[in-house]
Amino acid sequence: MLRRKPPGVLLTSAHAVDREYRVMAALAATDVPVPRMHALCEDAGVIGSTFIVMAHVEGRVFADPSLPGLSADERDAVYLALARTLAAIHGVDVAGVGLSEYGRPQRYLSRQIERWTRQYRASQTEVLEAMEKLIEWLPAHLPAGLDDEPGTLVHGMRSANHILAPTTAVC
Repeated sequence: MLRRKPPGVLLTSAHAVDREYRVMAALAATDVPVPRMHALCEDAGVIGSTFIVMAHVEGRVFADPSLPGLSADERDAVYLALARTLAAIHGVDVAGVGLSEYGRPQRYLSRQIERWTRQYRASQTEVLEAMEKLIEWLPAHLPAGLDDEPGTLVHGMRSANHILAPTTAVC
């Protein structure tokens, strides 16, 4: 399967397929389910942008987090499988898989809030009072010392960021 950065102007760090390749390749020897990585090409002259080639993974992707078409029991099983997968990701020994020099764990939460705010501002079409309050509230209410914790891996929880097995709730 080929994955590439889409054409056009992108938000900073959006569609960083080079990062995806490096992290998934590093996770191959862990309990985190990832596809086998085949190649990373950073030469935009080849197809117009950076791209990666990885093994195809048969499965289901749900863009809608309400998981339409699944029963309540099936949804429970999917959400539990996703939670187990996230726990495995958060439990990875970052140094042990060769990612200790990758990323910046210092001030992670503060930087995320700053990034979300910049991204929101870059795509904002109208003033939403609730968002303005949230943008003010979040940095003022970070738990003391949390930004000083050692880094770990995190994964975007958007439901379309996960591939479920074709017929079961396994991730």
